[in-house]
Amino acid sequence: MSFGFPRDDQGIRDAIETVSKDRKEDIIFFASAGNSSTDDESFPARHPDVISVYATNCQGVFSQSNSASITEGAAVLGTYGDDIPECIYKEFRPIYPKVCQPGSSVATAIMAGISATILLYASVLPSLVPLQGVAASTTNRVLRCLKTTKGMEAVLHRLAPKDSDHPRLKAVNPMWFWKSKLTDFERCCAIVDTLSDVDRRSSRTAKMG
Repeated sequence: MSFGFPRDDQGIRDAIETVSKDRKEDIIFFASAGNSSTDDESFPARHPDVISVYATNCQGVFSQSNSASITEGAAVLGTYGDDIPECIYKEFRPIYPKVCQPGSSVATAIMAGISATILLYASVLPSLVPLQGVAASTTNRVLRCLKTTKGMEAVLHRLAPKDSDHPRLKAVNPMWFWKSKLTDFERCCAIVDTLSDVDRRSSRTAKMG
């Protein structure tokens, strides 16, 4: 959802929650955090079932025009949404002159693309990293968490290098992750380790419910 509003919209809220319930949370929502540094994070980005996306430049530096996060101390996710190459502008400008303006709307589309790639990669991981018995069944179960908003959000955090100067800001960079984890086995271990925490929390919640 490459859009946002200053106030909650009940129709959008109902749609998100209905779809999430009907699909038993087997769906991933993204939304633009907003592009006004004087305003709070937009809706639906601030909805708890949605991954809020901020804009960074190609170096992973968060844009000064980003809206203010309303979460207290929680990390925020961003990705490439600024310094857009001129060749992309030229492609869209004649027909859609206002499309591809720098900001979190572009970053949201990029983040959705990154996530789709991760989903595809995870779907073939079991064949790339052969496991037997209990390990294989556990890995397959845990990887299914990646199809949920909470699971994907956790893995996207893992795809962001640590920034000691700005620990809350997580600039998602798949190429950094691929270079830091040189083999499919290392990547599988990192993804499964991240998702295992989500799986455990989900199991505890289900038992309590």
